[in-house]
Amino acid sequence: MEKEIREKALLLIPENFEGVIVDLGGKAKGRFKSAKTLAVTSVDDLKYIDDDSADLALCLKTKHTEAALGDVKRVLKPGGVFVACAKHSDEFRAKLKAAFDVNTYRTSGSNAYFEAQTRIF
Repeated sequence: MEKEIREKALLLIPENFEGVIVDLGGKAKGRFKSAKTLAVTSVDDLKYIDDDSADLALCLKTKHTEAALGDVKRVLKPGGVFVACAKHSDEFRAKLKAAFDVNTYRTSGSNAYFEAQTRIF
């Protein structure tokens, strides 16, 4: 089921995406040829990414998504996009909505995948 959710989340990103992708977990490697991909292996590695430096953040490991919310918001440029999958809960969805403008949020069983955007002030 998680693999299916990951694939659905990846479909939210156009294959010809151009820009900087922060890829938490390395699932996008080689998939977006027009993008510069910065692969990080853990949530802790996000602290090494500069503020406002990424156009898109991708997190396809459901256990990392909630822990990464704050750092993902920090590294994304204004208007940057966060595509991820997570364990669905009303509490998580509320945290996501508090931090981002949520464009897509779909559930399948106990998992969710979504596309959210940082707010432009």
